[in-house]
Amino acid sequence: MKVSACLIAKNESKNIQRCLQSLMNVSDEIILVDTGSTDDTVKIAKEQGAKVFPYKWDNNFANAKNYALNLAKGDWIVFLDADEYLEKSTEKNLRQVLSQIHSKKKYDTVQCRMIHTNGYKGNVISENPAIRIFRNDKQTRFEGAIHEKPLKNSKPLNSVLINNFELIIYHTGYELSILQTKFKRNLALLKTQEKNNQIDHMTYYYLSASYSNLGRDDLAIKYAKLALEEPKMNKTTVAFKPYVFLIKGMFGMQGNVSKDELETYVNKALELFPNHPEIWRLNAIHKKEKNQYQLAIESYNKALECHYTFDNKMLNDFPIYIEEVYSELASLSYLVGNHTNVLEFYFRVLNINKKNKIAFEGLIEITKNQNLEDVLFFLNSIYDKNNQWDLEFLALNLEKVNIYASLYYRRLLDLKLGIENDDSIIIPEQFN
Repeated sequence: MKVSACLIAKNESKNIQRCLQSLMNVSDEIILVDTGSTDDTVKIAKEQGAKVFPYKWDNNFANAKNYALNLAKGDWIVFLDADEYLEKSTEKNLRQVLSQIHSKKKYDTVQCRMIHTNGYKGNVISENPAIRIFRNDKQTRFEGAIHEKPLKNSKPLNSVLINNFELIIYHTGYELSILQTKFKRNLALLKTQEKNNQIDHMTYYYLSASYSNLGRDDLAIKYAKLALEEPKMNKTTVAFKPYVFLIKGMFGMQGNVSKDELETYVNKALELFPNHPEIWRLNAIHKKEKNQYQLAIESYNKALECHYTFDNKMLNDFPIYIEEVYSELASLSYLVGNHTNVLEFYFRVLNINKKNKIAFEGLIEITKNQNLEDVLFFLNSIYDKNNQWDLEFLALNLEKVNIYASLYYRRLLDLKLGIENDDSIIIPEQFN
């Protein structure tokens, strides 16, 4: 059994080495189709042992990927994007997984778990099931100029989930600084498809997604409704998402949409997707805007519960909102007078993002009447007193609210930097 690793790339010198190195131990050959790089992508790929083939870009991702498939000689294909890479355990276990299903010809592909991050080793933004590994079959080819996917005779591949081994792939291309450029590029290709009447439920979905992410709420709503009118939408892993774009767009157009219509779509989404955290988050926002604070708290907690028990059969963008959700829970708990929960939720926010100034200031406000040692103990459970950035942040941001705590961290910072200072600020022995 042989495995061919394939990818297409253009100007991916930042990512290509990491991607190729993750493929080396699982593949018998690596085929890279270059669509016009002007950086060191080709050079790096050849140094890593990849076979590089030039391809004249024709604004069609499926065509470029199918060119790679035509060159592949393996029994199985691992097809990654240049900004993706296999997780270490996946590198180790992939061949064993394929050996379990190689003789079972009814299975075309093995299900992977895609984890999207904000850059390499950045925060998790979302997760979804993905097809990146499939049998090399001449009947299987990519379709779609954009958001292309492998199909067998234009029908979905028959997938199998191997429970004893989880196949994880990381996608680093959700770096927030480049997302807007991607959305604009995708939108141009999608509008060309629409103009040429090459449109289906997924085209409507992607148009809604693009407009939503570009802040065009009116058009996001329009195409979300068109996607929901298509019966095939219900059978996809993103069936819930048009409701997200639709409701989010309605939030953005408050005053220009019917409150009854908004209520109808929120309730319909909950009815159809009662276990999806993104839907419960939208319901929480809706309840908060109606000043139903306790119901909003319950919905946010339900969203968290659904997220942590999520079965990964659908796309889940909820991870990017977890910091926001805990922050909202803190402010809502304050509004209903539950100060114990406020402290807990701010603590959770800061454990996700130590730079969240709203949570930091809220936490300091709540603990301002506690003695210094208790405040220091609490802060030291979140921040690293051996980290220069942490010390600088604490010293600066405590200056106006707790001068003694600020001086304590200023003293630690001076000691770390070797700056001579007086000893008027004594560091408690238990915090040395």
